[in-house]
Amino acid sequence: MKKITWYAGISVILAIAIFMSSGKTTSSVIAPAVQIVQASNVVAIEHYISHKTTVPGFEGKNFKLHVREKVKKSIANNSQWNRDGKVVLFIHGYSISGVPTFDLDYKNYSWMNYLAERGFDTFAIDLTGYGGSTRPDPMNNPCNLDRTSQATLKLKRCKSTHSRTLTTIESDWDDIDAVVNHIINSRGVKQVSLIGASWGGVRAIGYASIYPEKIDKLIIQGAKGPAAASNLAELFAPKSPIKLTTPRTFRTLWNSMQKCQNQAESKTLDAVWKSMLASDPVGSQWGSGVVRSPTFSLDGAGKQNLNALTVPTLIIGGEYDWLASPRHIQRFYRSLKVSKKVHMTIKCASHFIPYERQSQIMYAASYDWLQNEKISGKDKGSVTVKANGEFDWN
Repeated sequence: MKKITWYAGISVILAIAIFMSSGKTTSSVIAPAVQIVQASNVVAIEHYISHKTTVPGFEGKNFKLHVREKVKKSIANNSQWNRDGKVVLFIHGYSISGVPTFDLDYKNYSWMNYLAERGFDTFAIDLTGYGGSTRPDPMNNPCNLDRTSQATLKLKRCKSTHSRTLTTIESDWDDIDAVVNHIINSRGVKQVSLIGASWGGVRAIGYASIYPEKIDKLIIQGAKGPAAASNLAELFAPKSPIKLTTPRTFRTLWNSMQKCQNQAESKTLDAVWKSMLASDPVGSQWGSGVVRSPTFSLDGAGKQNLNALTVPTLIIGGEYDWLASPRHIQRFYRSLKVSKKVHMTIKCASHFIPYERQSQIMYAASYDWLQNEKISGKDKGSVTVKANGEFDWN
């Protein structure tokens, strides 16, 4: 077992991403991009893209997709800057939308800032039903909550108008495709790299297998692969269009994975929850404040073909992540047919790595992979990263 102290070295190399794709967009910007100048050398630009949705029951309607862009000020308005190999699209998971996941406004816990400061043009999508994107009408009616959720909010029981799941894995892929095509056309690139967290990893894997020609590199955090995730999804079998996250359920999940001393800073959880509430102005007014996300089915999952996945793939997991355990991720890693693939397990980390102290190790690893298609000089294998940055290759 080879040991390498790598973190300090890669901190010098730092992050640059290679995410590109080809194809014609069917979407368009429906409002001028809003540029928000920040204190650092990075700006945030809010995009709103019109997309003919494929969400069941709403097919063909124009839905709005919100996308945040973070990029250096010197690059933002420079149409001559060559973005090839330097465009990244972040894809969020089931319960937390794009901005709280990847651009947390608290200390140095913004993955987007990390890469943007190092020359990448980064984007984070809000899928339909999340954040600043269109939330279909059934999500706005608390009567459509399941009985348990209605009781949580102390509502009088009322009749549901929509007693089934809302979106599908296929409609998520269609959202992603609209944004990928928009980025390709507006930024003059051929491919886009994807970073997916949690269920966003499952979404990214499937999308990359359907449209491999559009994807340069792939990074997955906290996802155990489509097959295992499908088994987990069947446990939910929701009969409501809305999934609620409450302060209590979020804190309970968070605490269940905090096993190391000082694994996360004491105030980080509050910062995450505050950002989550800000992403859902309606849900934040229900009860004492909740966050809504759409339930989804796996309809259309048969379109994906993991044997067609060809892009270099880095899979990152936390030692204490029981939603996507190192054992499950290793099994998924072994099933991948791609020639360049690395499975990284980070000690003293969990499903919430982006918000934990070990996040900086993960950010640095993402740079190394996107810039060099290697981790510490290797493009294949399984590695455990200790809290001090020491690498143990298996």
